[in-house]
Amino acid sequence: MLIYSNDFVYWIFTKKIVSLHTQNQPYTNMSKIKEQEEVKTRLNYPKKYHVIMHNDDVTTMDFVVHVLRVVFFKSVEEATQLMLTIHHEGAVSVGTYSYDIAVSKANKVMQLADDEGFPLRVTITPEESISSPF
Repeated sequence: MLIYSNDFVYWIFTKKIVSLHTQNQPYTNMSKIKEQEEVKTRLNYPKKYHVIMHNDDVTTMDFVVHVLRVVFFKSVEEATQLMLTIHHEGAVSVGTYSYDIAVSKANKVMQLADDEGFPLRVTITPEESISSPF
């Protein structure tokens, strides 16, 4: 692909930008080509999302502990502590994951709650929007 710009022609390959000084004329001599390879290394980590469980008056505490153990792989003590925090504060982040995993875990919780007839509510929020207790 040729792009004319003032007195440079940029010949763009897949990973190399080859420029030559031709004064708006098509290139005629390979000796004029100067390869410039720019390597920019920047790691972009995926955004993290909190999975938040909300309190309700119908879902049993035992079921919440069961879900925390089965879906989020929490220990009995940690699941019990999180359940009590949910009960007293109304909602708490039970884990922080990449978007796909957070959605998958939230869907699994909602499916288990539906199967048991509980109206358990789970939401997903970006990591920057709340402060996690963990």
